[in-house]
Amino acid sequence: MIRLLHVLDAAAGEPEFRAIRLLLDRLPPESFAHEVAATDSRPAIAATSFLRRLIHRADQRIWIGSSAGPALRSLVRSRRIDMIHTWGPDALAASKAASEGQPLVVSGIRIEDADKAAAWLRQIRPTPAVVAASQVARAQLAGFGVRADHIAVVRDAVDFGEINAARNADARRRIAGDAAPVILTPTTAERDGGQFETLWACAMLQQIFPAIRVVVPGASPETDRLRRMAQSLELPDMLLTTGSRFNMAELAAAADVFVVAPKSEADCHAVGWAMAAGAAIVGVARRSVAELIADRSNGLLCINNQPRRLAAALLRVLEDAPLKTKLTDTARGQAFEVFSSRGLLDNMGALYSNVANRRPVTDGVHDAAMVA
Repeated sequence: MIRLLHVLDAAAGEPEFRAIRLLLDRLPPESFAHEVAATDSRPAIAATSFLRRLIHRADQRIWIGSSAGPALRSLVRSRRIDMIHTWGPDALAASKAASEGQPLVVSGIRIEDADKAAAWLRQIRPTPAVVAASQVARAQLAGFGVRADHIAVVRDAVDFGEINAARNADARRRIAGDAAPVILTPTTAERDGGQFETLWACAMLQQIFPAIRVVVPGASPETDRLRRMAQSLELPDMLLTTGSRFNMAELAAAADVFVVAPKSEADCHAVGWAMAAGAAIVGVARRSVAELIADRSNGLLCINNQPRRLAAALLRVLEDAPLKTKLTDTARGQAFEVFSSRGLLDNMGALYSNVANRRPVTDGVHDAAMVA
């Protein structure tokens, strides 16, 4: 029996909550026991609703987790924790302070935070096991000095049943009404995330598709900038900002096209959901996007995110029905292989067992995207 403590920080969101819920619900209970804690009130509240179980509070009020250490340490002792799985860089700091020799597993490191996280990871002995969401994330961490043999790539799981349920519950109408086509962008809007360029590209297409809508989930300063842009173009109805009202299954089920157009390498958590839901993928040829999307095979890729290039790709996929069907059928089939719940469970079960038994971290951990 491995007793696991999952520790969430303020960076944790829907992808992390989904992964933890799957681990809690479907790893063999005779082999794994779980506790969940949070170093910040925001993930604690959100995780309580999502996971429907007690979330221990270890609020962090002093920099680098020093105040969270005693609360977590008490939890580690009282629950006889064997292994700590941290979900985010601040959770790593707090868990390191609380650890009394228990091995650490680290998830939830964003690509843009790889250098800072690597600085922490290089200082911790023994070296933690690191779960990267993509091969690009793995390469980034290794490039910043994290031991490559301690980094395993485990893909997120997509809930195909939840997508079908969202479609049957008419998520599209609830999100976009009768508008068409519906263009979805990744969560949450960021200055370099490509949402601005996507909105501009769709404005170019508005005369061809008067009811086109761009769905931007989440909320951020960039969301406000997008609203001002839509107003200045005199197309305020073209932009739909949904905040946190809808989950990824509902958003993916509502979309005709998913546009992933970051200016630099980025995490691509939502791509698997779009593939599984049958939305056509238009992206830019960043390594993190091209790792999943092959041009004219399961999506269309542009060399950069200039609005004119995105508009041309969008027009092509929207007007060429046979092409769109080919792309979406291929992508959906690959999504079943790459983003299955079984794959995540098998990989994480193997990784936990490896760490507990001091075997190489990556033994038995396989990235389906590399063979799909």
